[in-house]
Amino acid sequence: MQKHLINNHSDNLIIFFTVWGCDEYEFEHLQASSDVLLFYDYENLDFDFNFDKYKEINLLAFLAGVFAASVTDFNFKINKKIALSGNPFLFDENLGLSKSIQKVLCSVTAETADDFAKNYLVKTDDEWKNFHHSKRTINSCLAEF
Repeated sequence: MQKHLINNHSDNLIIFFTVWGCDEYEFEHLQASSDVLLFYDYENLDFDFNFDKYKEINLLAFLAGVFAASVTDFNFKINKKIALSGNPFLFDENLGLSKSIQKVLCSVTAETADDFAKNYLVKTDDEWKNFHHSKRTINSCLAEF
């Protein structure tokens, strides 16, 4: 896993397991009073971070991040855990991503990435203008499968 800390000099931390294909650039416009630790790039699930300074830790996981969070061993208390649109069974045909969805994701190339984003991630031209693109390569994203 890759990680990025948004340091707001807080005693509180939000751990955010992002969706497939993300990186920290897609979230650089967000603001929070807590520190925010972004996890992304789930090619491997190893991480190293010192959580000792935080008085309260909350966890938010979205889509593929729900799977990654579910297999991560946290040896500290997490105050709240929130999972959005995902589950621990990411590659299960019945409970997770079907083979047809995996096929769509694996068909994305550098040449078709913008079309994929326009078709699946945004709805309007205004949303597209404000869309924060990942700076990861397509090969990096596909390695997560």
